[in-house]
Amino acid sequence: MTAANRRQIQKEETRKIIQETAYSLFEKNGYEETTMRELAKQAGVGVGTIFTHFPDKSSLLAGAFLNDLNEIIGKAFVSLPENNIIQQLDHIVSAIYGFYAERPNFSRILIRELFFLQGPYGQNLEKQLFTFLMQIGQLFQKAKDNKEISENIDIEQCVHAFGAFYFHSLHSGLRESTFNIDIQVKLFSSLMEHFLSEKKETNNGAN
Repeated sequence: MTAANRRQIQKEETRKIIQETAYSLFEKNGYEETTMRELAKQAGVGVGTIFTHFPDKSSLLAGAFLNDLNEIIGKAFVSLPENNIIQQLDHIVSAIYGFYAERPNFSRILIRELFFLQGPYGQNLEKQLFTFLMQIGQLFQKAKDNKEISENIDIEQCVHAFGAFYFHSLHSGLRESTFNIDIQVKLFSSLMEHFLSEKKETNNGAN
């Protein structure tokens, strides 16, 4: 292994330690109360080292969140029900909502900070969202090919509807004192079913 490779591995390990420590402190002490100095002490690095990797706390929040979200989404797609688009979407949404349900107070801060995040981490967040929605689009396309949904339905509209219903149900859940996964997934599911049913009736009427 070359010296350059060793330095890169060490850099990635340091970055991971900083992210994991930050997430732990955000959950334990709260986002606003966690300082970069405290984070540096807990992670065993200098404050300057943190700023080398992350320009601000929002970026730290995004980095930790993206790691968790990638893992959750990956596992959800691996364990998808074989058919039935609604069950598949419910399965994915339920898995992601599980993250928010475990830490509703922290999740409110997370959504607030990440929604308008700028810079490289904001771009990474947008890329991940784009990739995720592309995967959702593929599920809709498969359901269309299998004639589960109307053959004339617009896949892009389906994806937009999914995103709108997902965030509406998430926001609704986070407004409550506790986040009930079952209630919010049922809300999402009913909205999605209604949308697909409406599109089917519209397309049938047009024919």
